[in-house]
Amino acid sequence: MARFYIHDNKNEIDFREDHDSGIKVTLPELTKLGVLYYCITEPEQVDQLAKERDYKNQDLVNISLDAFKGNNDAMLAKLKIFYEEHLHEDEEIRYIVDGDGFFDIRNANTNDWIRCYVNKGDLLIVPAGVYHRFTLTTKNFIIARRLFKDEPRWEAHNKSHKVDQYSVHKDSKILKNIKKIHQNNIPGKNIVSNTVKNTSPRNGTDLSSRLKISLLKFPGLIGHATSRVNRLYNDDTYSINILRHFYGPTSNHPVLNMSLFDGHGFDGKACAKLLSQKLHLTLLDNNHGDNSKMGKHDFFQLLERYSKEIGGTYWNKLYQNRENFYNKYIQHCNTKQEQVLFDSEQLGSRMLFDKFGNLIDKNSLLNEYTRLKFFYNFLKFDLEQCCTLHGGSTASSIFISPYSTSSTISPSSSSSSPSFINDESFFINPPGLLKLVVTQVGDSRIIICDSNGIAHNLSQPHHPSNKRESQRLGRLLDPPDLDAFGQTRFLNNYANTRSFGDIMVKREGLSAEPDIYSYLIGNTKNLPYSEKSKLQFGGDECFIMMVTDGVTDLLSDQECVDLVTTTFNLRGMKVATPQYVANEVIEFITTIANKDADNATCLVLRLPNWGNWPTIDRTGASRESKLLKISLT
Repeated sequence: MARFYIHDNKNEIDFREDHDSGIKVTLPELTKLGVLYYCITEPEQVDQLAKERDYKNQDLVNISLDAFKGNNDAMLAKLKIFYEEHLHEDEEIRYIVDGDGFFDIRNANTNDWIRCYVNKGDLLIVPAGVYHRFTLTTKNFIIARRLFKDEPRWEAHNKSHKVDQYSVHKDSKILKNIKKIHQNNIPGKNIVSNTVKNTSPRNGTDLSSRLKISLLKFPGLIGHATSRVNRLYNDDTYSINILRHFYGPTSNHPVLNMSLFDGHGFDGKACAKLLSQKLHLTLLDNNHGDNSKMGKHDFFQLLERYSKEIGGTYWNKLYQNRENFYNKYIQHCNTKQEQVLFDSEQLGSRMLFDKFGNLIDKNSLLNEYTRLKFFYNFLKFDLEQCCTLHGGSTASSIFISPYSTSSTISPSSSSSSPSFINDESFFINPPGLLKLVVTQVGDSRIIICDSNGIAHNLSQPHHPSNKRESQRLGRLLDPPDLDAFGQTRFLNNYANTRSFGDIMVKREGLSAEPDIYSYLIGNTKNLPYSEKSKLQFGGDECFIMMVTDGVTDLLSDQECVDLVTTTFNLRGMKVATPQYVANEVIEFITTIANKDADNATCLVLRLPNWGNWPTIDRTGASRESKLLKISLT
């Protein structure tokens, strides 16, 4: 049976002795540090845990005198390596098959060593970025199963001044977030790194001293799944990044970016992959080297290039009317969704106040510079990099950051505190409102689930049947182009009227101009109750889904949301992580898909109110009928 207690720090005694100070540590206290302990009764439980946590490899390690052929010095030398205080970039999972040993966990709050005695049947999970060490007992024997996400390897970062600068260890906020997530019964796998992929270095910060862990390894916070379904190839791809200097070269606030790309045509996969690797980087920098130098003149020069290099009525007309275009969509554009889509002037109150009396302008979340940056860099990237490909791709993105305002904020307002605004783990358990920006090129769907479990579409697809798109292309009076299945097509061939690439019809107006929407979402504890109704979705939203048309061709927005919520309600919080439910969505699609079904991809981002929706399945009957229909055929 495992035991947990404070190490006595009597270093003159053999480190394989008990070193029991007599001060016990409870399992909840250990859990607050992100360390999880399980007593395994059946070895199959380890395989189940590995599957749930997306671990693909494992090995068996034997540390004993026999393993070192009786060479005690060689065994001690190896133990001294394990006993050096160190941390890992990934969480460490060890299941004790036989024998026993000690794991020492550094309590970052008290600097004490917590000694964990483990023996046969014990399983310990040490999260990434937590200092620890290991040794045998005086019995000098242990056999353990080690679990790995990828190829088996043991890579330690021994304690040093440089390692202390790793954000995952340096910022005590990560430990607080671990505590909060464990209080919500989220497995310890959710917490890995505070800084995950910093694509733009902080001023004066050497990236080599920052711990980088892929955001794709946050199964308890971000889920992602994709399938080719019944196509020969999968042209879908996606990217997830933490961005710095997104809102200007002087702004160092972190932004979580998730993007979904659906390729089509001969080079569709190459186009989608290119976008996933490079598009977000253009939003941080451009040929000027300083985004603040980019202005209206640069945008007009770019439109002139389109007019000359691409040509056609659409681009010539756009260049001639460039001043009106800039004024309508960039300089004076209000990115509140209802006003962008429906030209309504007064929908909802503009005045929103927090409980400290501070004004929040929920309709002016983006300034002229940021809107210009989206238009300029999207069009420039399309012209210079995608128009050389014989194919194209859609691009749907979200950009989430802590909401802040330049106005005076009460010091007690957590949503505007500098530590929250500059913390790259802000999305783990944000204490205040979040700014959500959505960009749309194409027909992938971005859906948010509100606190009542109701689905809301955050963007509109760029289809030929869309009235706004028909007006943009000057084809409102033209008879619709229908394919053999009766679906509306642009120029009798293209499902979308906006995309990257597709050089063959670029001159006809198939553009990479983005639609831009902005929202305030998130934790409303700093808002009076009367103000919550002024938020677009009422605040305390549960999650965001991003899905390609391979999903939305078969499921409505509400069906997508209900599939997630019912899976969670059935499986529970510990099992039904965002990664688990994303897999369930794709598995459902592959089950009901016909032979012509498109590639399907699903991304799920957990928001603070995850799991707190009503236990109502609004579309259960329709999903069941789809399953029944496919079973009958």
